[in-house]
Amino acid sequence: MDQGLSTTAQITQSEFTALAKLAATNETTDAEGDASVSERIKLCQRVAETATALHSNPLAQLPHIETLRIGEPLDQIRLLLLAGEAALANDDREWLTSAVPALTELAGVSSADPVLRTRLRLLLAETTADWADLLADVRQVKLGYALLGLVTARYARDLALHERFSEADLAWDEASAAASLAQQWGEASTWVLSRRAFGSHWKPFTSNDLLPMQTALQQMGTSTPLVPNAEHAYEDALAGLSDQKLRSAAISAQRALRDAVTTSDWAGEDRARRALAAILIESDEPIRAAHHLARAGAAKAIEALGASHPLEFINTVEDLDSSNYWTVGTTYRLLAVQADLIPDDLIDALTTHLVGELTAAESGSRPDLRSFATSRYNNAVKLLAGIADRLQAAAADEVLCHFEKQPLVEPNHYRYHDEDEATSVAKIANTQPELAARAIAHLVTLLGRSEAARTSTTIDAIGRNHPIAHDALAALAATNNRWAQEMLAFHDTDEVDSVATAAAFSRLTTPLHHVDGVYSVGTGAVGDSLLVRHLPATDIDAAVAELLHRADDPHVGSGDRAQYLIAASNLARHTTPANRADYFATAARLATSPTPSDHDRLDEQFTHKLGAFRMNGTPHNTRGQATTLAAALAADEAQRSEARRLAYSLLGTDSDYWPTRALQQLGDTLNDDLAFLATQGWAIRSLAAGRWPEYGQPAHLGARLAADPDVRVRRALARALSGQSDPAHAAVRERLANDPAYSVRAALNGTRATTAAETTT
Repeated sequence: MDQGLSTTAQITQSEFTALAKLAATNETTDAEGDASVSERIKLCQRVAETATALHSNPLAQLPHIETLRIGEPLDQIRLLLLAGEAALANDDREWLTSAVPALTELAGVSSADPVLRTRLRLLLAETTADWADLLADVRQVKLGYALLGLVTARYARDLALHERFSEADLAWDEASAAASLAQQWGEASTWVLSRRAFGSHWKPFTSNDLLPMQTALQQMGTSTPLVPNAEHAYEDALAGLSDQKLRSAAISAQRALRDAVTTSDWAGEDRARRALAAILIESDEPIRAAHHLARAGAAKAIEALGASHPLEFINTVEDLDSSNYWTVGTTYRLLAVQADLIPDDLIDALTTHLVGELTAAESGSRPDLRSFATSRYNNAVKLLAGIADRLQAAAADEVLCHFEKQPLVEPNHYRYHDEDEATSVAKIANTQPELAARAIAHLVTLLGRSEAARTSTTIDAIGRNHPIAHDALAALAATNNRWAQEMLAFHDTDEVDSVATAAAFSRLTTPLHHVDGVYSVGTGAVGDSLLVRHLPATDIDAAVAELLHRADDPHVGSGDRAQYLIAASNLARHTTPANRADYFATAARLATSPTPSDHDRLDEQFTHKLGAFRMNGTPHNTRGQATTLAAALAADEAQRSEARRLAYSLLGTDSDYWPTRALQQLGDTLNDDLAFLATQGWAIRSLAAGRWPEYGQPAHLGARLAADPDVRVRRALARALSGQSDPAHAAVRERLANDPAYSVRAALNGTRATTAAETTT
């Protein structure tokens, strides 16, 4: 079974059963009066059954240590090794600790094979963190070069897990050298690969330096592995996952993981954990899957796992006590995705962890790679952004002090955590009145330099605290910061600087100049539209006419076209009434049949997923923005009906965000369509949820919306219900009051709670 020959093992076990039956009919006792033959066979059968059960458990669940103390000492050693190495691979420290007495006893059996005894001693060292005696023995070459290599490699893995980077690298190097002396070429090559793979955690982009050595060792020939392993377990696991044979896939993945950990194969352990996690996800075991993903530092995969469970909190808080930054950082990543689902009774404990991370970052006492997705600090701040509105006042003050103490950012530079820092500070400003002045002052400075941090949450905080923010915005605007000028203009047209307004008007009305074969990206038109809204209607007409022309210019890509249409929507209410019909007709045409964009055609050449050069994420459609503009310009029932038709025609195509923005402007004409709208995308369903409490029909719709899998829909319903003075819809209110998402419960109580899902510009 150690070699993956499970079918052979099952045949042998069946033969034991048949032999036991045969022996029972011919009962005999040996000459010395010891156990009968049938009893010995039954004992062997129990050992085989126990070993099979351990090998065949897809979740690596382990029995009590005493149930493994059966058979001869050699049988007990092999059973204990099998269970102990499975516990080590699955980080079951509790089981390993309980096994220490048995490990100590059996490691002293002098008649046992040296390899088996050494493996027992390795489990003891890894459990007790006492390596001194074992290392002393092998370094005196008492056990030979092969075991010197195995022990040193396992020691290297232990060092790596505890962030002793250079020592781990040196130990793997020593292990590879010892294996080479023992002509264990497979292990020698594996441990060089382990050095390469581990390098990404502390010396990224240097792993290929060791590739020639690894290749040379691979070419030395084959050797019998010191520790037997199932050679194709990983491939069997992937095949089982592909065929949806999840039990056999999980068993193979557990075997691959156990083999990798036992031989200190760092790269093999990483891929086995990822494969096992994928199988566990398919098997509805998210907590176990999350643990393996965290240990592998699989940030993207664990983020997807968290997002796939919008109603279930995956509690992996214990992994925050791990001894290395990539496990902790990846765990923070999962918690950040699920921040809205974190139970209230865990907030204080998580706050303690987070404040500790900020303090450690100030002193530099914890290793971290800030530029990588597994960064413990960046992901801690990401989680902080998710729960900042649930902090106690003292913790909020500590968080704010940390951000205030950061060194200044040079021009044209940014911090990796700018967006999450801004969200955290914005939530503190909204929920901690005594800290609002400091938080807003910090937030204005941050938003002034970081466009990515300007989300709905942070802009909302500025708006809600505008009297506090005014002076900071004015000071920033005096330095010609366009964002600050736009914010002042948005709240009070008297604050608009005439020079800035003139420049914005010129940018909006001056025709574009194109050069064949040259395309530009970026407009600034949306911000400019805020600066010119107070100008006379005739000037607004000139700006809107030019914006509509640009939105249909074949030399302009869809990304820029969308910005021009949004800018025109901002100005729609300020146009001359006599010209709105013409503008509406143009917007309606752009929503159905715009002029093809040469820029988009160029980009489309680089969108194939298998292309060597790809341009992903660039928009190639502005129908939604054009429909929103048409809805903003609609002045009579006929135009509103046409705008509604255009919006409905977009449902089921791309994102329904812009059709929803269009429908929001059409008033109560949607009430009879709420049941239909509640079957569309999240944005449309949120619109229906916001309208239903007042309209109340159809009656069953409230219960469906309250059970919607998307938290944004349930939150919209809760906000709408919180705004009603009468206690209508009691059943719906009760369901929302017990919602797993904090933001839904807070919205029902009239508290503003914003999650990362809303922080989009």
